[in-house]
Amino acid sequence: MQGFGGTPSRVCDNCRRRKIRCNREQPCDKCLEISLVCEYKDIARRKGPKGRQAPVLTSLRSKVKSDGSSTLTHDAQPINNVIAGFSPVSMVSLNDCLSLAGYDVPLLTSELYTAGPAPGPPRISSTQLQAHLHVFLTYLYPIMPVVDKDALLIDCANPEALGPRRYALLVALSAAAHLQLNLDMPQENAGVDIPQSGQSLLKEALRTLQQFDPLEDPHVDNVLTMFFLFAAYGNLRKTHQAWHYLNQSICFAYMLKLNVESTYTALGQHEADMFRRIYWLLFITERAYALQTCRPVMLRSTIRKPSVFQSESPTMMYGFNNLILLFEKIIPDFYDWNIGDLGEPCNLSSFANIYKSVAFASPLLDEVSETSRVDFVLTQQWLQTRLWRFYMDRKDFCQAQNNSDLPTLLPAIAGKSVMACLSSVAQKSTDAHGIGAVGYFLPLSNSL
Repeated sequence: MQGFGGTPSRVCDNCRRRKIRCNREQPCDKCLEISLVCEYKDIARRKGPKGRQAPVLTSLRSKVKSDGSSTLTHDAQPINNVIAGFSPVSMVSLNDCLSLAGYDVPLLTSELYTAGPAPGPPRISSTQLQAHLHVFLTYLYPIMPVVDKDALLIDCANPEALGPRRYALLVALSAAAHLQLNLDMPQENAGVDIPQSGQSLLKEALRTLQQFDPLEDPHVDNVLTMFFLFAAYGNLRKTHQAWHYLNQSICFAYMLKLNVESTYTALGQHEADMFRRIYWLLFITERAYALQTCRPVMLRSTIRKPSVFQSESPTMMYGFNNLILLFEKIIPDFYDWNIGDLGEPCNLSSFANIYKSVAFASPLLDEVSETSRVDFVLTQQWLQTRLWRFYMDRKDFCQAQNNSDLPTLLPAIAGKSVMACLSSVAQKSTDAHGIGAVGYFLPLSNSL
């Protein structure tokens, strides 16, 4: 309905839904301010339930396509039986409260990147994010203790209110956990999409990364996001993409100077210890993946290890630190030898010392959790097998030394040790290793 002079006699659709004052122009000042399409199409209802039920501003940009093609719906079921019974906590958005009270809600940081005539797809729901985080904390946190559990649980409660950097971290973590634990269920009906598949989570994380420039303000969230993208691609066996994001994660760690001990002196105890865990997890993962794919390594043992006795779980951190020690025993020169085209032959005497230090590493204490114990045993046996393969491929070209021979039947011995370990622990302790066994993504079977 038009008023005198062609001016609409009622507020526009967007202002009415936001419960804010509208100057009733076309377009109105509020829509012009944030680049929304100003329309007067809604027909005022004179009957029906009363009360304010306006959606938040974000929903104006997050309408699902009319053909229902969006794969990231807000009402998907929890991820299969692994998280059956998980009950996410419901929280009311602060912006909902302000909107219902009649206040003009300012744009959130995340909305600044999506403002424009073309609405973006809806974000993954709180239920899905909390479910994946619950799975991660239950199965993967003991071997990846690098996130602030309480902070992430709060963030999951209202994903629409998060900036893109934090949201990208949550989705990348979800993708890594989903693919690590192989949670995609087979489809009975090929025409029905799984709204929370590992692939769709990965695509959503990559889409969110395009909404901001991580280099403008390097943050530890960027380190973790890139690491979890590496994890996701590693589980998909996409080596080049995995190596790319692992190196991205390491580069952000260098930008934040996590490799420099003095960086930690200005931080609080909790934050400093968490950053140490992140650095050493990158150290372990880079060395495992570089060994698997014949690449060099960048990170060195330049900072102190995470605290054990001052942590929330001393036994978990004891197991984590022992895994660090296992990889520290392999000197950086070995990764150059492993590339195989540098001209200089390896020194078999040094190589023999590396093998002995790995093979005869001190066993873990009985107090360590099953998950950490499985992680350590499988990693130790995998490393021995990789060293054995390296030696067998190059022994004729290296300096001949009689005392460097490794056991001929070492792969069979390692395989028996692995099977004995797996048969003596609960299934949930082995699920954490998902598709891979070492570096959390590398299949032991490839080495036997």
